[in-house]
Amino acid sequence: AAEPVKESSEINLETGVSVRNKVNETIELASTEVNSADVNLVNLENCRVHVIGSPSTIHITQVRNCRIMAGPVSSSVFIEGCKDSTLVLSSQQLRIHDAVCTDFLIHVTSKAVIEDSN
Repeated sequence: AAEPVKESSEINLETGVSVRNKVNETIELASTEVNSADVNLVNLENCRVHVIGSPSTIHITQVRNCRIMAGPVSSSVFIEGCKDSTLVLSSQQLRIHDAVCTDFLIHVTSKAVIEDSN
């Protein structure tokens, strides 16, 4: 018998390393985990995150009152929904969307794009 077709919401298309839904934690991702990988940091609050090594990309989504340190990232860092945080990043490209009351300490070799932020 054929397996039923999965709904799109049941299919996990995410690859790489993912840290999700954490509060009041200190998280360290080692180079053995992140080198050449896609890293996803999603829905974090009051966290300290240190990404050691050189991931391919980093996606940071919905973080509040966090300190995130990462780099060098070999391609891009994408940030969406960041509030009251400090990010220390080194990458080829940086794209920031919807950041509020957030400090960025960056080294970018190409360009940084900031949209809809205060």
